[in-house]
This record gives sequence, C-alpha cells and structure tokens, in this order.
Amino acid sequence: MTSRFPYPLEKGDKLRIFYQLQELNKRHEIILISLCDAQPSQENQAQVLEHVSKHYLLKISKWQRTLSLILSFFNGKPFQNAFFYSRTVQHKIDEIVKKEKPNFIHCHLIRMADYIRQSDIYKSLDYMDALSQGAFKRMQNSNGLESWFYGWEHKKTVKYEASVFAEFDRHFIISKQDRDFLEIAEKQRVEILSNGIDLEYFYPQTKAQEFDIGFVGNLGYYPNIRAVEFIHQQICPRLDQGTKVLFAGARPDNSILALENEEIEVKSWVEDIRTVYASVKIFVAPLFSGIGQQNKILEAMAMGIPVVTTSLVNNAIGAKDGVEILLADNPDDFVKHIKHLQNDALFYRKLRSKALDFVRSRYTWEQAIKPLLGLYET
Repeated sequence: MTSRFPYPLEKGDKLRIFYQLQELNKRHEIILISLCDAQPSQENQAQVLEHVSKHYLLKISKWQRTLSLILSFFNGKPFQNAFFYSRTVQHKIDEIVKKEKPNFIHCHLIRMADYIRQSDIYKSLDYMDALSQGAFKRMQNSNGLESWFYGWEHKKTVKYEASVFAEFDRHFIISKQDRDFLEIAEKQRVEILSNGIDLEYFYPQTKAQEFDIGFVGNLGYYPNIRAVEFIHQQICPRLDQGTKVLFAGARPDNSILALENEEIEVKSWVEDIRTVYASVKIFVAPLFSGIGQQNKILEAMAMGIPVVTTSLVNNAIGAKDGVEILLADNPDDFVKHIKHLQNDALFYRKLRSKALDFVRSRYTWEQAIKPLLGLYET
C-alpha cells in the first residue's frame, strides 16, 4: 500500500487509511510505503506499526520538491502531483517493491499514482475525491491570476485522472457525486468506497452545551474559511442577540481569528475534538465548494448534534432532508432551520435521534471498507 500519510491522524483521508489498515491487517501481511514532510513522533509511528508488518517512511527534500514543481510547468503534470513527486523517492519505492514482491498494491490518491502506475503488479487506485472538481470550484471562486492558475490546474488534473485510469486494475472513490464529477469515459467502473465513523469514539455525551451554533474543520482550508465567513456575515446578524458561536479547527486563517468577540470564540487546537462537538447545540456547515465526503458532518451526527448543511454536502452522504438532516442553500433557509431547532424541542430530539440511527446503519468503518476487503480476497 502506498500513501501520502502525514501525522497526526486527524483528517478524514488519514483516518480512511488507518481504518483500512486496521481491517486489512486482520487478514493479510501489510507493507505500507508513505511520504512525510517531517519525522513523526515515536508514538505516532508505533500506532501505525500496530497495523502493518513493515512501514517504509520516505521524505522528499525541499529542493527535489521545487525541481518537480518547476518541471510540471512543462510536462503537463498537475501541480498537486508534482508537489509529492521525487525521482529519488521513485527509485526507493521501486527497490522496495522489488524486494518485498507484493501480490497487490493499493494506491491512495492520484498524487501518489506516478510512483506505481507503470508497475505490472495487480493494483488499485483510490481517487478519494474528484480532485479536478476541487480545482474547478476554486477557479470559480477566485479572481485574476489565481482563477487562471486553478483553471490551468483543473485542465491538467482532468487529463491526469483519465490517463491513469487505464493503468490500474481497480478504482475507488468516496461518493457517487465525486464519481459523477470525473471526466472519464469508463467512470462507472469506479467503485464507491465511502468513509466511516468510529462509533465507539464518537457518541452522544452529557455535557453543558455552551454554544448555540458551531462549525468544526481545518480553518486554514479555503472552503472552510468561506463557510465561516458565511456564518458570520449571512447568518449571525439574523439570529437573536447573545447567540454564542464556536469556530474550531487547526491552523485558523487570520481573518477567522479576527472574528473573536464576546459572542464568537475561535479554538485552534483541542486535545479531543469530541469536547468541541459536545459543546455545540447545532452544527452549521454552509459548504458550497468542497468535494468528497465531509466526515465532520457524520461525526456531529454520531454525537447527537443536529446538522444544518448544504445539498452539495448531503449529495455525498445521502441523509433524508427534514428527517435526519436539514438542508439549506441560502441564508434564509439556514436561519429558518436554526430557529426551528432552537424553538421546537420535540423536533430537535427527533432529528437528533434519526441522525444517530442513520449514521449507525450506514457509516461504520466495517461497512465502509467492504469493497476494499473484497479486492484483497480475490
């Protein structure tokens, strides 16, 4: 298994790899090859080694990364691929594959595909998200040179996603919506491999909910920054005075930090993300430009927090509007749903209960990775 696998295990794509390893390790000898920017702690390394037989940890130097990015201006490779590619690392991976002689190779993200696309070993590719669509949406929400840059990246990524398809035996992606975004002639062959939720970790807690609404996510990530801006500018002014708001997540943008006042709190790091979810009465996620499957939505639902989000987000999740989740695609509907939850305790409890049932029935990790386990049983 090859992967871009940095630490700590905090994001959905990293957790996806971790739980894949956890289940695969019960049946097979797993050799993990992963890239990192810095040496992980011994504790984090030990956590991974509990689930693999061997772990090769490879690092790309800054000058190799810079050279690869420069070359990508001429060779047509997406910048996100070039950022993670190194000829030195390529030689090391070739040597590892030659030495270990694996029966299968599973590649996580097209950003790692260059390293094994030419291998004649039976192999699968997890697109994870439609990364070309991510570049397209960023282009739509940018101006000037930035818009041009993401337009160029979009075109290159579309071409790359299609070109590597024929070189892999099996293909996976996180949702039907993301599969539909792919511009690949045979995209119906791409199998759905959704994310899951650890229900032993995420569960309803009895704790005083000090915030009326909240949002959790990487606060340095563009779609999440836009979500925070939307809540602050389009929703908060229309809620009752004194409404308490929480924004929590790693690496908050300076524009988000500047929002703090008596009613708005920004938390940049917490030891246990569950304490954040448990302190919020309503989870509000106005995400209009993201791709993939939003684990934060499933985590909030698993902890019994009613969720108000967009149709785009729910297209990848599949919850029933008005029963398990509340959907809004404009400020009016967001405000309407929030006030309904605030003023109708019975409806609040029903939505909370149905959301819990939904996650428990559809999104355990055991259910989510069955297609992958089937691959290695063939």
